[in-house]
Amino acid sequence: MDLSTEESAEVFNFNHKIFQIPGNRFALSASDHQPVLLMDVGEHAAAITFEALHQEFNLDPEGEDSKLLDLVAQGLKYVRDIRPGDTIPRELLDGSASWSVEDRHRERAKNGFMFRIALLGAPNGGITKAPDNLGAFLESSDGKMFVQSGLDLIGQKIGLGEGRAPTVAQHADQIMRELAYIEGLRERYVHVSRIVDKLDQVAQHHSSKRHFVDEIQRCKVLMGPPVKNFRDAFHDVDTRMKQVAETLKAVDEQVVFIRETRDRLHQKMLIWDELIEKWDFKIEGKSKHNRQMVQMTYQFVAQYFRRMSTGCSAPPSPPRRPTPRPLPFRAASTTLHGEPTTSLNAYREAPR
Repeated sequence: MDLSTEESAEVFNFNHKIFQIPGNRFALSASDHQPVLLMDVGEHAAAITFEALHQEFNLDPEGEDSKLLDLVAQGLKYVRDIRPGDTIPRELLDGSASWSVEDRHRERAKNGFMFRIALLGAPNGGITKAPDNLGAFLESSDGKMFVQSGLDLIGQKIGLGEGRAPTVAQHADQIMRELAYIEGLRERYVHVSRIVDKLDQVAQHHSSKRHFVDEIQRCKVLMGPPVKNFRDAFHDVDTRMKQVAETLKAVDEQVVFIRETRDRLHQKMLIWDELIEKWDFKIEGKSKHNRQMVQMTYQFVAQYFRRMSTGCSAPPSPPRRPTPRPLPFRAASTTLHGEPTTSLNAYREAPR
């Protein structure tokens, strides 16, 4: 499928009837984090593996629907679910993000990078320490002068020659647009680190329960490697961006690096989002809810990050709300948790 030339390629436009049933959507299964088609069957949701879809509905392995299923599998790395008719995630089309950032993230990215440019352009002793308000400093006469000098100097360093500050500024704009997503992710990461702080608070309130405090400690041990991975990724970006001239000399290469880091961090954050939401409460003394949250957190980190503590990779997929075990639908009628399912014969097409 040529994504650059086919207008319809930007949308998950399936042809088979099975994909046109209202409410059908794709997600990752709760059991093995593989892509499945979810169908509402009575009060339940049935999960059909992609292999079963091909076998039971005679999908052409080289057909458009099969190619779209491949894109769905890739797209679920970036979004929680996909419905037929949805737009294909931008990450798969042009590398940009399918999620948005706020103005404050853009402002942080701009101020941080422009301050590094100002540092290059400032005379010795011109900037002795980072000002408390970067934005105000960059808008001051000294700040603007230092930035302009820095842009001129970078233009010469990277071989553009004198008087090429506007070109360098355009390159900087490209970098800052991408860094805004890193700032958005950095803000989301703070909520992960706050879970550790809240676990400490719960331990203090329940300090007399030795077994419970030990369970909290095990939670924190398992959380250690994934939290460190977040910090390391942000540190890698910050370290590379300090080399301002080198960054602006190879803008395309740096954009790829930032986007790859962005996507990797975003995929990891999808794992944590639901747990972050559940921890969004104020801890006030002992409570049954505290104990339930610790148990939930321990189950969560044990499921996704236990292998990281032994040096193995953790599953990259985000947790899903409970879904039934994938069903192959080898019979026209079966049962799901004791409830009869609707026959799917109407959606099968005769082999061509």
